[in-house]
Amino acid sequence: MAFYSGVVILGPRQVGKTTLAKTQLSFGEKEVVIVDLEKPSDLNKLTDAERFFETNKDKLVIIDEVQRRPDLFPIIRSAIDDHRVPSRFILLGSSSDEIIIKSTESLAGRVAYHELHPLSIAEIPLQGINNLFIYGGYPVTYIASSMPKRSMGWI
Repeated sequence: MAFYSGVVILGPRQVGKTTLAKTQLSFGEKEVVIVDLEKPSDLNKLTDAERFFETNKDKLVIIDEVQRRPDLFPIIRSAIDDHRVPSRFILLGSSSDEIIIKSTESLAGRVAYHELHPLSIAEIPLQGINNLFIYGGYPVTYIASSMPKRSMGWI
């Protein structure tokens, strides 16, 4: 049976990629390191990405907004090849063609890909379908649509 050293979760902003990945904080067996590439301090952590991955080789490394640093894919490939264990990386990013092409070139056979979409009709209780059409399928707006207006500060 094959296993992967990582997973790439792609999808539009605010669809729940980071929230999904962070579930590993409470369910996973490994220590977790999160790097958010929209934070300058986290970008600095990857100034020497090869060393960072080596130092954290026994941890689950979650990299959010990975499309901001496509140059990391060959370094991640090398890190996986040097220490191939399951659940080493979770890479989160937009579902742009650029990230898919660059990551599949270097990470093929090393990571699994999953595309996360907004909520669909099949995921919504029948009484909530109107809210899905009015507010959209993004989790934050859909959940907010079902909360009393007073608790949201709208009244």
